[in-house]
Amino acid sequence: MQAAIYGGLPYGERTLLHRHAAAAIAALNRDDDETVSALAYHSYRGSLGGDPGAALGHVLAAGRRAGQRLAFEEAARWLGCALELTERAAVDPRTYMSLLCEAADAEISAGAAAMARSHYESAAGLARRHRDTAMLARAALGVGSTVVTAGHVDWPLVRLLQEADACSENVAARVSLQSRLAIELYWHQGSEPSRQRSLAALAAAETSGSDEVLTVALHARQFTLRGPGNLDERIAIGERLTELAAGTGNTDLSFQGAVWLAADVLRKGDLPRYRSLAEELDAQAARTRRPLWRWYSTVMRAQLAAVEGRVDNAYEATEAAGALGRQLGVEVAAAYRIGQLCVLHRERHGLAPLLKDIQEVSARLPYFVTIRALAALTAATTGRHRSAAWEIDRLSGHDFAAVPGDALWVATIALMLEAAAISRSPHTRTLVGLLTPHRGTLVVQGLPSCWGSVDRFVGLGQRALGDLRAADRALADALAMESDLRAPIFAARTKVDLSRLRLQCGSRRQAAELAAEAAATAELLHLDALAEEARSATGSADPAWNPLSRREREVLALVSEGESNKDIAARLVISLNTVERHLANIYGKLGVRGRADAAAYAVRSGLASR
Repeated sequence: MQAAIYGGLPYGERTLLHRHAAAAIAALNRDDDETVSALAYHSYRGSLGGDPGAALGHVLAAGRRAGQRLAFEEAARWLGCALELTERAAVDPRTYMSLLCEAADAEISAGAAAMARSHYESAAGLARRHRDTAMLARAALGVGSTVVTAGHVDWPLVRLLQEADACSENVAARVSLQSRLAIELYWHQGSEPSRQRSLAALAAAETSGSDEVLTVALHARQFTLRGPGNLDERIAIGERLTELAAGTGNTDLSFQGAVWLAADVLRKGDLPRYRSLAEELDAQAARTRRPLWRWYSTVMRAQLAAVEGRVDNAYEATEAAGALGRQLGVEVAAAYRIGQLCVLHRERHGLAPLLKDIQEVSARLPYFVTIRALAALTAATTGRHRSAAWEIDRLSGHDFAAVPGDALWVATIALMLEAAAISRSPHTRTLVGLLTPHRGTLVVQGLPSCWGSVDRFVGLGQRALGDLRAADRALADALAMESDLRAPIFAARTKVDLSRLRLQCGSRRQAAELAAEAAATAELLHLDALAEEARSATGSADPAWNPLSRREREVLALVSEGESNKDIAARLVISLNTVERHLANIYGKLGVRGRADAAAYAVRSGLASR
């Protein structure tokens, strides 16, 4: 009823009523949130068609008040109204530029990155026109704050940062600009030029005497050092950064530093520290109510649940993070989601149901080479060995130089190695050599999807190469690390792998014990695919059982009789491609390298006669 009456009033009468309401509210002389918002509303509505100057102060006060109580969406709305008022009031350019950045700051906190970027870029354009170097630097850094840097370079941002740096004479501004530039160029021409830039920025910051400036440079150094090496140095920088940022009250860098520190301590295998950081990030995100921070903390919470074996919680948090990332327009959220889902789905349902999602993400984010590694592993574990080989071959040139040496390198090489080991790729030896120096750490894919111990992947590669003794040592080391972490999913997976190896080496009792333990864990966690693999391995230690299906046993029996693939296809009335697929599965299950080894294994173990 009230809305209908209001809508029926002439425009001029409505405006006049708002002015009277604003005057009456102002006369109350109250300073509570409700009064400030009401005064801003009636002042703004009363200014339409009239003088906007009187309303501007009230609207700004409401926006800033909303920001103080962490109501960022409300703050962004009021500051957007203030921008409209300043356009009508024709305020001086410096005031307008400052307000553009203030509104954009609120929009960033509200999760409206695209709108914030537009306002920062408008401020940069005005600063350029009026030769305001300080405002140009602020706007450029503001644009940088709207970008989640991952996988590729935002070149318009780079050009803006370079322009602001070239004309800035302020040391603090230049360190900040160079630091953000180093982060953005991390994905260009390898990471080394970016690291040199961050090192120079850090040296300048160390001599500046300013903890605020030093915090910014430490963040850039932490970010650009990410890669297969420098783990201990990154952790030390991360610890220093988070402590210093907390001391200076820089909540943004305190949070960001903790995000990357968490990924590093997880790779190191320090689960208690990771858990502490994940909980701290969760608390900060809840306290500040910033949607982007909530996305980061949800990703971390999903990973912690996966490592701890809380599978349903991990699925729930992974999907929640994916949905929030899409809502916020975080491009890389799809890659993080598929990475974490693959870890879980492999053990519960197998990777085949995720193939379409993996292909879609790979097509949308082609610069994420690690998604190709997921595609290769999916193909290998579902018997499509030619597809796996193709994915591996396309990255294999010059000893896998096409795999960027960034934070995803270890995970990409590890996943490629398992795919290569399963599909008997000729690149297995190269991949083992590349990954071996990183033994004793965990495979962490980005931010972060953990796949267990590096040693497990090395052991799988060594087994495929026929070095069974080295493979046993590596898999045993992996199991020890994962057991110490109390990471049940990873430990169960490694027990299955070690069970198969011990069976191959003739240690049937040990194989049975390992497989039985893995099966019990998998069943407890409702990991159906892993439980089936474990039960198969358990049965394989029984002389009355073998790991092959009925059709695979028939194919192997004919192989041991010397029949060709064409003859086998004719006798079993199946296609030649089907025979080749069965043979690939047989080689993988028995851990043999080819036809002759499979036939010899069959005769030795009696499998061919069953």
